[in-house]
Amino acid sequence: MLILIYVLSYDDEELLESLFDTLSAKMYNVAYKLLENPEDAEEAVQEAFVRIMNKIGRIQKLPCPERVPFCVVIVKNVSKNMRRNTKPQIYIDEVDYPVTDKYSDPQQEFFANADRAYLARTISSLAQKDKDVILMKWGKKMGYREIGKVLGISEDAAMKRGQRALKKLRGIYNEGASNG
Repeated sequence: MLILIYVLSYDDEELLESLFDTLSAKMYNVAYKLLENPEDAEEAVQEAFVRIMNKIGRIQKLPCPERVPFCVVIVKNVSKNMRRNTKPQIYIDEVDYPVTDKYSDPQQEFFANADRAYLARTISSLAQKDKDVILMKWGKKMGYREIGKVLGISEDAAMKRGQRALKKLRGIYNEGASNG
């Protein structure tokens, strides 16, 4: 980071230091609330200040009261991007398939009666977002609230995504089973 600071003019360097001194704690708190991990929050603040350095000319032209919100929006966006890009990876091998005699809902019955090898291939053919929801819900037995939190969406959106993914899975599975 020091190499980049030397490229800046003296006024830009002073503004950047001033912004860092006054905003770093606030930006860290914003990032921590979104990422819920201290290391990730620190990384988000660092990335935000790199972006601020790239936009220092634009920030310098802003009136003083508008500089703080501008910088906070940058760290929010960096944090959201980091959260989006760090979705958990769940592999089909890790999934425990339920086998019971009595089924309380049709979804459990579908997974219990499915040919496991064919089901694994069918799940692999889904789009990544559908595959993630299927594996989190029925493989890892996560609730929709927890899935929504992991994916950065609401519980209702996670439920709807799960229903749509299961409908696609059933369609592909049944189509393949009837073809051969």
